[in-house]
Amino acid sequence: MDKTVVINLLICLTFAISAAIGFIIVPRIVIISRRKGLFDFINERKVHTKQVPRLGGVSFLPALLFSVSFVMGIRYLVGIEVADNISHNVLVETLFLLCSLVVLFFIGLADDLISVSFRYKLLSQVLVAVLMIASGVYVDNMHGFFGMHEIPNWVGYILTVILVCFVINAINLIDGVDGLASGLSSIALASLGVWFLEQHLFVYSMLAFAMLGVIIPFFIYNVFGGKNKIFMGDTGSLLIGYLIAFLSAKLCMISVSGPVFEFRGAPIFIFAILFIPLFDAARVFVERMRAGKSPFYPDKTHIHHKFLALGFSHRQTMVSIVLVEVVVIVVDIILSQYLDITLMFFANIVLGVFMMVVLHRIQSKFDDSEEVEHLKEFNTMSVEKVKNRI
Repeated sequence: MDKTVVINLLICLTFAISAAIGFIIVPRIVIISRRKGLFDFINERKVHTKQVPRLGGVSFLPALLFSVSFVMGIRYLVGIEVADNISHNVLVETLFLLCSLVVLFFIGLADDLISVSFRYKLLSQVLVAVLMIASGVYVDNMHGFFGMHEIPNWVGYILTVILVCFVINAINLIDGVDGLASGLSSIALASLGVWFLEQHLFVYSMLAFAMLGVIIPFFIYNVFGGKNKIFMGDTGSLLIGYLIAFLSAKLCMISVSGPVFEFRGAPIFIFAILFIPLFDAARVFVERMRAGKSPFYPDKTHIHHKFLALGFSHRQTMVSIVLVEVVVIVVDIILSQYLDITLMFFANIVLGVFMMVVLHRIQSKFDDSEEVEHLKEFNTMSVEKVKNRI
């Protein structure tokens, strides 16, 4: 059998094993959480009103570690080793990646159980970004973005830290509606996994599909779980965000042309597959700073809050936003054949601003109509009270 076919089957096996582990672990996490009273806190910022466990992300790291390690072991046993010219780099990158995931796992778990100051979470994000750079994975090429190609190492290091912190927090902040963060992350991971598969960079594809595999059962329990509903918590969002950032930085070190994804540069590819989380996080940060607040000040101004305010259900909100993300990717694939990468970036920004303006105007009209109905109801009640008195 052809070597490439065997490796493709092994990647499918990685996905299947990770998903199987997820289906085994996630419901048991729900049971343990209910027995121990480990629920998400309910406050004015939350959109849920029932006690729901928030430790779904605890299943992500064990599933990823076991599936990738097991399948890599099989790969070596059948005699398909990583190519000599990249084997050392892959080993170092993987070891530092695992160290980073462990750090974020414990930070996220602590935050889900007892809450952790944002300063400590940001410090941990900077730490894992430094570990990524130490492994040799960092942004070293802008692929023509703003006319830049290869960049000095120190600039790449700074951009890598920004990338890691921004992507992690973008995934964390978009996690406000059932299935939204996991759905958008699944799109990003599947896109990255397919692209690395096209380039025969199988280890990175395996990592993407391993995480995707465990997200699937979580998504099912999160969206359709009913009494067994569970949230991913910070444990899950930190792990997903970091792995996506790691694969994105690796993408910047390589060309991005392929039979499925024909993008002229890695930055626009990354921005396309993460359009909703990145744009929404940037918009919210800017709005908060304009209001004189900290960019990390919690509020209810995210895109999913706007959909909910219009009367959309959680599921309708999730499906609508995920469909927007898919449309953006398809449009960007088409535009990348005709537009410069910088022009594409600004086109995406314009699209995002237009979308938010439309949502804001619809919400304003919706709020005005609700206020009119409320006044009519109030006036009717007042008239009835007068009649009763007479």
